[in-house]
Amino acid sequence: MKILLVRHAIAEEREVWSKINPDDELRPLTPKGIKQFIYFSKIIFSILPDPDLFLSSPLVRAEQTAAILKKRFKKNFRITKELKPEASHARLLKLLSLSKKQNCVLVGHEPFLSEFASYCVQGTTESNIILKKGGCCLLSFNKSSAQKIQKSKAQIELLLQPKYFYP
Repeated sequence: MKILLVRHAIAEEREVWSKINPDDELRPLTPKGIKQFIYFSKIIFSILPDPDLFLSSPLVRAEQTAAILKKRFKKNFRITKELKPEASHARLLKLLSLSKKQNCVLVGHEPFLSEFASYCVQGTTESNIILKKGGCCLLSFNKSSAQKIQKSKAQIELLLQPKYFYP
């Protein structure tokens, strides 16, 4: 099983947005974030072009990022609360382990995604991974049909920061 973790693209600054709307869950991507992520989505598509499972956090900035990827993948995504910033790493891993899917794309937030990667690789959420806005991390599990994916069983195959790919 391969899991591609994608952090949402550049969003409005929290402090600026809070003066417009106190609900941080509604904070959108910036025009620059959209433009840059459209370009970087080509790279993401080349990493995992045919996901079986495509999930997004319900927060607006993650949904907008997933919508850009939807155009590349030509697949719909599902919203799941298991990708909200305060969600449980164990519950997300359990959801994925019950799935029969082999290639998953998950769009979410920091520090949740880097903590989830650490949980999958080393069994703890203490993370030294830096996942920049719009960046991605590819995890792989050696999953046989009789074995569930488990914490501490993943390997990081790839970690990309998008700024190195912009023209």
